[in-house]
Amino acid sequence: MGMNAGGSLEHATHYPPISSSNVLLVLIDDVAYSPNVEALHTIFSTYGHVMKMTIFEKSSYWQALVQYPDDATAAMAKQYLDGHHMYPGGKNRLKLEFSTHRELQVWGNNDRNWDFTTAPGGPVAAKEAAAAYAAAREAAARDAAAREAAAKDAAARQ
Repeated sequence: MGMNAGGSLEHATHYPPISSSNVLLVLIDDVAYSPNVEALHTIFSTYGHVMKMTIFEKSSYWQALVQYPDDATAAMAKQYLDGHHMYPGGKNRLKLEFSTHRELQVWGNNDRNWDFTTAPGGPVAAKEAAAAYAAAREAAARDAAAREAAAKDAAARQ
């Protein structure tokens, strides 16, 4: 991979391009904002169910692997998203290729990796679940404090 005369990302490979795969290799050019699972999932899920995703830096370039359930879904996403800019002003341009991978191994869910088959809602749902859990814990603590105060009040009246 290198930069061409126009200053954009160019993928150099010694192998012929892959003609089909359910996994897309995403090369991210002109990066203004570090890519994350939530942003890429929003874009790629428009064209089908994203099963797994991993984002990484390789040779100082941002890349991602996006796994769809089948080749046809990946091909449609590639057709419509190749050359797409994630942000206004031409920032974070996506260059898509089919990957040689067929099944991604994702170790843990975070801003750079997500397995939507085990945690379907992705980062947004995880944040919502964490907020709901925190609210439930807070409500339980308030209820316990109220019960304790009522018990003390009842004991004081005797």
